[in-house]
Amino acid sequence: MNSLAATHSWPAGYSDVLETYRISNNGVTNPHRINTSLLWFESQDLSKYRAFYWDRDNSTHFVPLPVPSDYTLSASTCGNYGGSFAGYSDGNGHQSTYPGYWASSSSFQQYFSSSYTTGACEDINASGLAVGWLIATNSGSPVPFATSDGSNATFLTVPTEYSAGGKALGINSDGYIGGQLFGGSGQNPDPPVIWKPNQQQGYDIVDVSASSDWPSGRAGYIMGITDVNSSDNNGPYAVGYMMEGSDPACPFIYSMGTQRIRLLSTNLGIPTQVSNQSYDTSDAVVSFTGNGMGGTALPYVWVGSPAWDAQNNGCAIDAWAFFDPDVSRHSSTIQPVVTGIDRDFDFGGYNFNTESRDIWMSLASDWGLLSTNPDIYRTAGNVVGGQFTYDAKYADGRYVTLQRVPNATQGPPIVVVCDEQMDGALLEHNDLQVSVRGTCRYENAGSYSASLYLYNWGSGTWDAVGSAQALNGYMWTSCGKVSGHDNVLPYVDTDNGNMVRARLAVSQTGPVSVVTWRVSVESLRILAKP
Repeated sequence: MNSLAATHSWPAGYSDVLETYRISNNGVTNPHRINTSLLWFESQDLSKYRAFYWDRDNSTHFVPLPVPSDYTLSASTCGNYGGSFAGYSDGNGHQSTYPGYWASSSSFQQYFSSSYTTGACEDINASGLAVGWLIATNSGSPVPFATSDGSNATFLTVPTEYSAGGKALGINSDGYIGGQLFGGSGQNPDPPVIWKPNQQQGYDIVDVSASSDWPSGRAGYIMGITDVNSSDNNGPYAVGYMMEGSDPACPFIYSMGTQRIRLLSTNLGIPTQVSNQSYDTSDAVVSFTGNGMGGTALPYVWVGSPAWDAQNNGCAIDAWAFFDPDVSRHSSTIQPVVTGIDRDFDFGGYNFNTESRDIWMSLASDWGLLSTNPDIYRTAGNVVGGQFTYDAKYADGRYVTLQRVPNATQGPPIVVVCDEQMDGALLEHNDLQVSVRGTCRYENAGSYSASLYLYNWGSGTWDAVGSAQALNGYMWTSCGKVSGHDNVLPYVDTDNGNMVRARLAVSQTGPVSVVTWRVSVESLRILAKP
């Protein structure tokens, strides 16, 4: 459960964001930092974009990275927990931007050669190895590289059949580098690739498009790779994006152990960062952030199994499924953007609230689940996938799919119920708050609505506490909240172990052109805040 940390206070002399980038990742401990570039007005006639990182746990929040005085554009695009950052900058007499590197937040190095016209660092790992690309002067093609100090670069091998070069876009803690090659002569001329470290201190190139799951003729790239888990023979897992072709574009997950690909929903936009969250090898989990789901531009977190044949495990969940009930829903006038996620599963970006260009990040919440052993079951609709015993308890990518036979215009709902027992100590708090959260996805085109209820044990009725409409047929999260001890008490069955009962009802509200309509319930839980 997460709350929200945000700031609207720009440092003195700064007024805007050029862009926010990935969250500092890799390593094993805090801090929580978003890398960015801020517009700095030095005078009425001169403005500069300067590299910063935004530190959630630092009282000043915005921390500038040093650059020489003649630089007018610099940005920190990535960082690690050790305090090293990388990105790009101009200055030093250059008219274009070139890769920039900040070692331990202090000294600055700019990689530049007369043989290249522009470039940038895209990612950095726990050891301080940064990857990126430079445009070659003689060919105009990008050249992928890796650098550990910003002043010297190792250029990655590009096979001769790829005449238009390549880009390095992501790196994990073990030195696996993801990216893309260009200008090939085969069926897949612009494939996603992985440079895998070998025992000769070099790299073997893994062509992801060689997988039997990759459609012929499609371009794509790798934007991030999970860390190696020595007990998981199927990993590590690379997350990328398949470009539009005969079918719409979509994100995908590639297993380096099986060479199989899980193609994800075409309703999802471009991924922004992979979390290197640890996992149990008996239940491999991949998670990453992105923007755009179900025809909207809303931020999402995809979480679940990377297996190509996984059933009822793995889906994109809107960011609010992880926020507590005190975090307001998105505004129709402000477009929130998620730019990154770290190994602690903290994620953030910009444009969250009513002020444009605020920077935000999740953090621990005062709210918690009401119990550790909920009883979740259906009272209307037939289960056709998943099990309530395991698959609807948490926002973890598992889900249960139910179906109904539609009527001509509207019909009876699909109904799921959650029973949880409240700890009696919570009833001693006068400011006690209880909330119901439901997260689900409509699997068929049509007109639907969903409502959340709490059961009033005194009156014997279901009281509505929240509702939502489908976001163009994709995942949504709805929360309802009851505040104050006396207002909460009618929903607690004190004669039955302090039982609290919630209900999610999903209804057909218009014509549905399928034999059966389906809804997947990702989670239904009761929350409490003393």
